[in-house]
Amino acid sequence: MSNLYHILHKLPAIEHEDMMVEYENLAQSLVQSGKLRVDAEPKINFVRLSEPSLNVNIAISNEELNDPKLQHHTKAMLINIYKKIIEKIKSFIKLIR
Repeated sequence: MSNLYHILHKLPAIEHEDMMVEYENLAQSLVQSGKLRVDAEPKINFVRLSEPSLNVNIAISNEELNDPKLQHHTKAMLINIYKKIIEKIKSFIKLIR
C-alpha cells in the first residue's frame, strides 16, 4: 500500500517556515475555515465526539469550537445531530407502546 507522500516522494511541510508563502496562505485559510482537520501528532487541531450507542462519530476542529464566527454553525450542527437522534428515540417509544 502507498500513500500520497510516497507518490510525491517527499514529506509535506508542517511548519510555516518550511512552506512556500502561497501554500502557507492556503493552509491558513483552510485551517481558519474550520474545515481542515490536522491529525499529525503533535499538531492535532480537532477533537472527536464519539457516542457509539447513538451512532455519533464526528470530528470538530479547534476553530469550529473557539472561533466566534464558526461557533453558530457548530452549535447548529450539533443540535441537528441530536435532534435527529431524539426524534428516532421518540418514534421508537411510540412503536413499543
